[in-house]
Amino acid sequence: MTKRFIAVVLLLISVLPLTVSAAPQNGLPVPDWITTKTNSDLSVTVTISSPPHMIDAIDYYEYSTDGFNTFRKLSDTSGGEFIITETTEFSVRYYYNSICSPVYTLPVIINRSTTVKCQSTGIALKIPEKSSIPKDITVSAFEIVNGFDYNAAKSALPASVQFRMYSVSVLRGGKPYSSEEPFSYMFPQEGFAPENSNIYYMDSSKKLILLESSAGEDSIDCSDNRTGIFIVSCITAYKKGDMNNDGKVLANDARYALRVSAMLENCSQLQLSAGDINKNGKIEASDARKILRFAAHLDII
Repeated sequence: MTKRFIAVVLLLISVLPLTVSAAPQNGLPVPDWITTKTNSDLSVTVTISSPPHMIDAIDYYEYSTDGFNTFRKLSDTSGGEFIITETTEFSVRYYYNSICSPVYTLPVIINRSTTVKCQSTGIALKIPEKSSIPKDITVSAFEIVNGFDYNAAKSALPASVQFRMYSVSVLRGGKPYSSEEPFSYMFPQEGFAPENSNIYYMDSSKKLILLESSAGEDSIDCSDNRTGIFIVSCITAYKKGDMNNDGKVLANDARYALRVSAMLENCSQLQLSAGDINKNGKIEASDARKILRFAAHLDII
């Protein structure tokens, strides 16, 4: 009888201060002996550690993650842990001498949208919420600027199209990772006109497969579960010699090309296509001279 009386008194001491606070609709505010920790896989571990003044009175704890419909018993009478993998609201209660305590409730929001990025190329992979794709994957990529694959893409695409070619791998623990679920790829499109951009995948026979894509301000995106060679292409908006894309070829375009050739200015991929008159993949002083002669109506380009 004395033990039961002491337990009731201790329960009132622990609960009364909490009832002063504004309680959530489904339970009392959660005390400091209920803690949460986000894990590397974005699940949440809930830890119950019995209050020191209640440890001798509590028989066991129970928790619910389905709105009080089902309560599960924790194995340790002095507390325990359970894991939450989705956004939900969990509740905790305990029993002392077969008497049920009030219910403590805490919402847990898990944002499973994760983006991993290859820093050297800017290529990123977005893992959507509730995806089966693990969160510890990495993206490895490098740009292909010459070679057989590059020449095959160049031959397959119209002459008016500029492109960048990338070899993309998805790794987990340093080993290639494949998924039945599509990846959400995001490819940078700096220097490309968003409304004229496309993404292609090159298969083993060097055939280019146009992927369904959408262009944004900073990237062009597609969904595909393959890794390998991808091509980001854009219809050239700049005409030959028009370095500033104002629709005219003037002396200032030649001056800009000359500064690019002297590495005093940077240029985008589209500007490179406009200033590379001799089509050797770079802008040189001879290209600037050609542009200047064209501006003066002394030559054609």
